[in-house]
Amino acid sequence: MNDNVVTKVDELDGSFTTKDRLLNHVRIHTGEKPFTCPFCPYCATKKDKLIQHIRTHTGEKPFSCPHCPFRSSTKHTLNNHVRIHTGEKPYSCPSCPYRASQRKYHFSPLAAASAFRLGRGPERRSGTLELPFPVDVHEM
Repeated sequence: MNDNVVTKVDELDGSFTTKDRLLNHVRIHTGEKPFTCPFCPYCATKKDKLIQHIRTHTGEKPFSCPHCPFRSSTKHTLNNHVRIHTGEKPYSCPSCPYRASQRKYHFSPLAAASAFRLGRGPERRSGTLELPFPVDVHEM
């Protein structure tokens, strides 16, 4: 790490709760990826990301659904799956009453169009679907 980066890091020191979080942030700027997969060329900035990646090679799925036999390699995927059982829909649209169990299901052009086709938005006019807001795939 050069002196210029160290100076900037010293200025940011108070913004992070731990030295590890600060170091992880600095790696975004330096491009350093010290954690290397033993099975392929993949490298990661954080050890937990490498562990998660290695599971794609080993097939390990340590996270279990309490409601069914489903198992997952990531806690995030398990949390999304459990919502199937609980019915939880924490993501709501600011433009309509639609709610979704996962953010990606509503905040995509296809999901938005689907919600409107199901009567949760404007009706079809002249064979086209008119949405009350612009849908930009690149901002999703």
